[in-house]
Amino acid sequence: PSACTSTLVRKPDGSVLHGRSLDYEPRDPLALGTVVVDWQRSGGLAYRCLHPLPYVTALQWFTCVRPGAFSLSVNARAQGIWTEHNATFQELLRRVQVDQALLLGEVAERAMQQATFDAALMILSTSHVTSSNYFIIAGADGRGAI
Repeated sequence: PSACTSTLVRKPDGSVLHGRSLDYEPRDPLALGTVVVDWQRSGGLAYRCLHPLPYVTALQWFTCVRPGAFSLSVNARAQGIWTEHNATFQELLRRVQVDQALLLGEVAERAMQQATFDAALMILSTSHVTSSNYFIIAGADGRGAI
């Protein structure tokens, strides 16, 4: 299986829509087990995520929005017969043991804790991730990056 796919679309007014498909199998049971989680900080909403209850691990996919700042999604880049991390299980275990290597969820969580698009983009673009998945980020100001 591969994880979900997302895309950015710039509207004529300059705003950006951040869309996501649910192409991860088993699609229907996964959709039924997905909830919206509000992450609170200092008594207010910090960010909101679609959260797949069957995959509550640091390997999970993310679709999150920090209101007024940015949205973020994790996407698969699966190829061939390997796992969704494009590696054998033994290779994935080797990668996890590398100093400062992070799992997808760890990087996404660090990015979502940032207050601005630029700060989140810096986390996403400089962190060493163990898998070949990629992030899509859209700023409230109309910017976007993959």
